[in-house]
Amino acid sequence: MKKHDLYLDSETLDSLDDSDIASLPDDQRIEALRFGLAVTYDDMFGWRTWTSSLVDMLWLHLSAPTMRAVGWDILEYDLPVIRHTVQHGTRQRDERDEIVDALDLSAEIVAATNRHYRLDTIARSNLKRGKILGTQMVIEWLRAGDPASMIKATDHCRNNVQLVVDLYDLIQHNQPVLLPGRLEPTESGWLKTNEATLRLWFTPDGRWLRVEDLRGQVQAKRPKA
Repeated sequence: MKKHDLYLDSETLDSLDDSDIASLPDDQRIEALRFGLAVTYDDMFGWRTWTSSLVDMLWLHLSAPTMRAVGWDILEYDLPVIRHTVQHGTRQRDERDEIVDALDLSAEIVAATNRHYRLDTIARSNLKRGKILGTQMVIEWLRAGDPASMIKATDHCRNNVQLVVDLYDLIQHNQPVLLPGRLEPTESGWLKTNEATLRLWFTPDGRWLRVEDLRGQVQAKRPKA
């Protein structure tokens, strides 16, 4: 049975770069982040905004057996934060660690190429537009908590979700995702890259299939199951 895709983006009230969180062991840093806001989109319910008072209900949707969560960096960031918030919240619930079926486009790129990209980079290379603002500004909006700030934070999350929706639409139309060479600063301060630009092809359900250079030479193929 084909699962129902729920596109997800969330933001926290803290940053991994905050001094009190950066000093923690790696396996504790994500758990120290406080959930702030999430936005989801799916074909059935459209756009929905989830505040901290609704995070339990959000987790129920994400962990439903008929649902698949789709997003960017959600396996390493969004889903662990939401799971930890629910399991250690004020409401009484058991300690089940429900399995969430997820498609993480960032994780697929890493698995195929061992390159990690920001959503903004891939969106600008393939959609000619990117994210609204950086994470720290969104954290400041969430900490402020006034209606105007919350609208800005919600718009930011919604934009991120739309970028993933549009990237996945390319994949479903049998289009490759362009992966530019990542830029690194030189000794003189200029940015340059020694990496080739790649094309990454996907299966219709969003799993990486093969990596090619711009001449069409195959660099890697997905191992057969």
